Amino acid sequence: MVAQRLTNLTAADIEVPAPTPERMELTQELLQTRVHGGEFRDLAFKDLATLGKGAVLPLAQWARDGSLDNALRQAAVELLGILAQEPSGAAASERLLGLTTTATEPWLRAHAAWRLGASYSDHVLPRLVLRLNYESDPEAFLWVASSLARGGCLAGLGGLMDLASRGDERATRAQAEITWIEEQLGDSAARLLQRWTSSEASALPLAAPSEAQLSEIWSLVQDLSGDTFALRPVDDARYILSNLGPWCARELAAALWDTDPYVRLHVAQVLERMGPRARETEMSLVVALTEVQVAPAVAEALGSVGSPRSLEPLLAASQANQPHELRVAAVRGLGDLGLPGALDAIQKLFRELNDPSQSHVQDLRLASAKALVQLGSGD
Repeated sequence: MVAQRLTNLTAADIEVPAPTPERMELTQELLQTRVHGGEFRDLAFKDLATLGKGAVLPLAQWARDGSLDNALRQAAVELLGILAQEPSGAAASERLLGLTTTATEPWLRAHAAWRLGASYSDHVLPRLVLRLNYESDPEAFLWVASSLARGGCLAGLGGLMDLASRGDERATRAQAEITWIEEQLGDSAARLLQRWTSSEASALPLAAPSEAQLSEIWSLVQDLSGDTFALRPVDDARYILSNLGPWCARELAAALWDTDPYVRLHVAQVLERMGPRARETEMSLVVALTEVQVAPAVAEALGSVGSPRSLEPLLAASQANQPHELRVAAVRGLGDLGLPGALDAIQKLFRELNDPSQSHVQDLRLASAKALVQLGSGD
């Protein structure tokens, strides 16, 4: 499934010409014009258009060059941002993402992240999500979260709201970004955050992902395969995918049938992390509950996704004729689902497990006890 999807999707074109000495010199002259050109400083834009993709790598190198004045380096990021606004600007967006990810100076990461908010190409959005997990500088985090929102992903909205509550100069900038988001999406930030984390996420007026972004999503799914031996890429892929929108969940539903059992397992766990935002995958999960290798992870995902239609399949999976690991997961899922219709079955199971002869299934008893508390019958 993964290989087929990647074959059928067109990835972003990020190839650019090599940075020859001539191009390095020409782009340095552009930076000088942009910073020191006075009334002629906007001529840099005309020369930039002439160079086109040929300016991308030189500008990225100048932006990283710590021997340059910071004003010139900032101008390099600005010009990359101008190129990134064009339909052919995926390569410039890619280099802005590189700066956002690996630049050592926080101001440079912040400026590059800000420029990504106006990019034409959305293919970098999934990898930009990862900065929410790793970015330690509040200013850079602010612009990462803002650019994600401008691209249709509200995963950083809660962080923006936290920054806006701090009462400093940065709070003013964070609030300005929140106000823009509220105006664009027609709702308050608090309500948008609630909708993003619920089954209402699919109704939000967010931009649909491009084919290039879908290709990025499937590349991340590929990182979940058994061929990926390092833990970090798997953890990063799971984090990114679980923080994307409903469009990602719809793609992941197909991956539940991949030939690689690791892909199927990790995808089920990602859908569990997404919770109600992955509500559209409920029927795919119900069908996958019959797949022995991943059924326990699927059961817990069904509970987290929270569809009432999951009740009967989870009750069936909790019965004594099912594998022990699946029963435990199904009971946990029923607790997370929180529907009163599960109460009688869980109470009956808990009473049966009080028998001393059932001490070997202590984990199932604990899962039942927790589920009873979640269902309001913990006494």
